Amino acid sequence: MVALLDRQVGPLLAGASLTEAAGRELAGVAAELAQLAGWMAYDGEQHGLAQRYLIQALGLSRLAGDHGLGAEILAAMSQQAVYVARPGQAVDLARVAQAAARKAGSGVLLAECYVAEAHGHAARDDARACARALADAERSFGQAAPGNEPSWLAYFDEAYLAARMAQCFRDLGQGRRRRGSRGGRCA
Repeated sequence: MVALLDRQVGPLLAGASLTEAAGRELAGVAAELAQLAGWMAYDGEQHGLAQRYLIQALGLSRLAGDHGLGAEILAAMSQQAVYVARPGQAVDLARVAQAAARKAGSGVLLAECYVAEAHGHAARDDARACARALADAERSFGQAAPGNEPSWLAYFDEAYLAARMAQCFRDLGQGRRRRGSRGGRCA
């Protein structure tokens, strides 16, 4: 996959004579490939490489003019920042992702970005800020227009949202909390 991205897609983007629409579409596909390469490196505990591919994916999403995909990539970068013990960076990335998700007009994507922020707050042991972000995530998810979301976001459903919230509770040492108790909030 990396060879495809580097040897075929990259040169096409750099030198091919494409219409603007075709160039944007190709950049979007390349962004998705670079993000996948980033996740693969992340899963392999190669965090420097993962970060490099996620940054490449973000640049390609901008080239594609795809705010939604950019938000998804920033949320992934936020998740990685939590994993490598940089919760402040995770919160910052999640907030930038929220701005991109708003531009994309996706309620589910905005919920994902709020959950990413909540994870950063949980990693900093800030239950109040975590609660605010989770409340925003629930509100955004509840207001999302069905069928208006990109296909690559289909994994983010109510069960996934609940699981991500449970991870926040766990990280705050509130593992026995249940969604719905005290409004589904961390504190």
